[in-house]
Amino acid sequence: MAQPAAPAQDTPADKGIFKREKDKQEWQKQVEGVDYAKDKDIKITYGDILAAKDESVVFHFSNYQIWMQPFSVFRLNSIPAGDGDAYAVVPELLFGEALFKGSKGLVMLPGQSMQAQGTVYIVVDEEKYSIVASVEGEQTVLPHGAAEPLTIPPAFMMDLGPAGETGEPFEMFEDDVARYSEQEIPEDSPRVSVKTDQQALSLETLNEYWNQTRVSLLQDGPESEAGLAIARGEHRQKQPEQVETVQTFTPAEGPAQKTLSFSTSVGSGDGKPALEGAPVLTSVTIGGVSASIGEVLNLTHKNIADDSIKVTGRATVANADKWKLVLKINDEETPIDNITSFDAGIRVVQEFPNAPVVYNVTIANQPAQSFEEDSMLTREDMESGRIRVAGNASPGRNILTYKLEFVARDNEDKEQSIGSFQADVDLSQLASVEVSKDDGISWEPASGIENWTFAISPSDGETYKVRARVTDIMGNRSEEQFDAYIFKYRSKTNNEMLREVFDAMMRAFLDKDRTTFIRNTSNDFGSNIEDLRDLNELETSIEERFRCCTVNIQYTIQDIYANIQAKTGSVEFNWTDRTGVSRATNRAVFNFLYEEGQWRFSEVIDPNTFLRASRTAYFIELDADAFELDADGAQTTQVTARVLDNAGSIVADNVQVNFQTDNGTMSPAAALTTDGNAVATYIAGTSPGTATITATSGNASNSTTITLNPVAPPLPPDEEQ
Repeated sequence: MAQPAAPAQDTPADKGIFKREKDKQEWQKQVEGVDYAKDKDIKITYGDILAAKDESVVFHFSNYQIWMQPFSVFRLNSIPAGDGDAYAVVPELLFGEALFKGSKGLVMLPGQSMQAQGTVYIVVDEEKYSIVASVEGEQTVLPHGAAEPLTIPPAFMMDLGPAGETGEPFEMFEDDVARYSEQEIPEDSPRVSVKTDQQALSLETLNEYWNQTRVSLLQDGPESEAGLAIARGEHRQKQPEQVETVQTFTPAEGPAQKTLSFSTSVGSGDGKPALEGAPVLTSVTIGGVSASIGEVLNLTHKNIADDSIKVTGRATVANADKWKLVLKINDEETPIDNITSFDAGIRVVQEFPNAPVVYNVTIANQPAQSFEEDSMLTREDMESGRIRVAGNASPGRNILTYKLEFVARDNEDKEQSIGSFQADVDLSQLASVEVSKDDGISWEPASGIENWTFAISPSDGETYKVRARVTDIMGNRSEEQFDAYIFKYRSKTNNEMLREVFDAMMRAFLDKDRTTFIRNTSNDFGSNIEDLRDLNELETSIEERFRCCTVNIQYTIQDIYANIQAKTGSVEFNWTDRTGVSRATNRAVFNFLYEEGQWRFSEVIDPNTFLRASRTAYFIELDADAFELDADGAQTTQVTARVLDNAGSIVADNVQVNFQTDNGTMSPAAALTTDGNAVATYIAGTSPGTATITATSGNASNSTTITLNPVAPPLPPDEEQ
């Protein structure tokens, strides 16, 4: 690929992840100071450009992922989605490399759109030429302005021009197909979440990006090994006397045939004439595998013994005393004592091994990442009496390459290469997966490796802290899990646990146990009912209810719904206040939130709720100390109005009751309730007969009568004696 342009002055040069928002010119660090080894969430929206310098980033869509390689640039564009004005937001690779994996998804490239599926490797250079390598699956490319799409079959590549022009698909080498198909999207890369915009329209070609800032963020970054291999059309080393035609890629010219010739001589390899009488290799065995000169051997850990790969062989030589044999292993020399029959070794050392990884961990078929300290599993989450833990594991790519060259030297220190080999040793194979239930204190083997499972036989009330790790055949172990996945197990169902909390609250209410009732109530309690708007009002109402009234609620549960994953639940029930006169049946709903490992009361839906002393009178019981007085304008009796709400419970304090009479006087004419009662004094009238007393509060009213007896007239003074 051509050398990128020099960086623009307003372009940051330090490493990291950068974002350039739609219609803006400046780059911003995304996000300043964030450690992406811990906080991996990156949010972008329609029109934003994302550049990664010395970082890789993973785009997560519903049915596919795109691994944006280091030193690459993506933009979030959109294309029409069917009929109408709808548009689908899609990623657009502007420069660099990306690995696509998934069932089906849309990707935009300079000059064309592609419907990708399976595994696809994409390279775009700074001249906006691109290569699509279809590793697995069939790819469909639609050049801009073209009437018909093009198809790239599996194991084929195609070059695509910046203006929609294309070449012809050409077949990939089998070992390259295998090489790219083995690539896995890393779990620890920063993740990009995409915000869709229904009003998005397709963005124009970003010429400004190429002409001005271009790829200035990325000027000092090498592309990945896989991307360079595609762009260069790399081939495998072949044996002598072979000629092979391979495909190469030049941005300005597209694909071309190139003939690679290999020397038919086993000479010095540097253009110098062969030395007369030099030893000739007749056989070489590397790690127990017979090798031909020039061959590349693919070895594994099975070819290693005592941390070494054994190299043996034979050579013929006319005058052994004249020659010495040296084996160069990655340019480090090892002397050979016996030319005609030799035995040497390659010391296998992994200086910086890539650790294997565990990913896609699930617990009871739920993503383990969703588990928090208050997570709960119940017997409903069990399979065959156990909690199932499962996941995947993949090896770190640990391939050691050893280049071997046998060199013959004569007594005058003239030397000649008599044979070269290469051993690629794949040490990536996985050995075992282990799972811990106690935060890493003890470990147990899982079943399977790449797709593994583990079963926990839980005990009621026990808390489990799950970790998983994988080890490869060289003893390399996955990085330690930052946090354990924590859950508590209960042998009851979700509904049973919610019923348990609800019954405990009702017992506390009946016992006037305010502390227990409030302890099971959420701090986020709220309702649309007067005097019960929030937790403070609830506490005040409960206290008043307990102080003023006899509590005797009878309830019958109608329905229970509990969803711990959604952290919501509800109990629907009918209730009756057995202390009331109406004994009316009321329907109520208590809603709950799952907080800190337990259900807590969060809302009441019930206009006649028993949780408060109502301020609305429904019925008045009227009583008097005496129902017969003299009509003398002086005798009195106390009148008591007991005010009840719709449920038959006494109302709250300070509810006003108005008193009236048609014969006599009420004092006071209005009184406030205390403990459900309002009291006034009736002063007898002077008209014998009946006095009607009426008590009214709101829409409730009741009357009673008092008999007023005639009063005899006073005697004349002379008759008083």
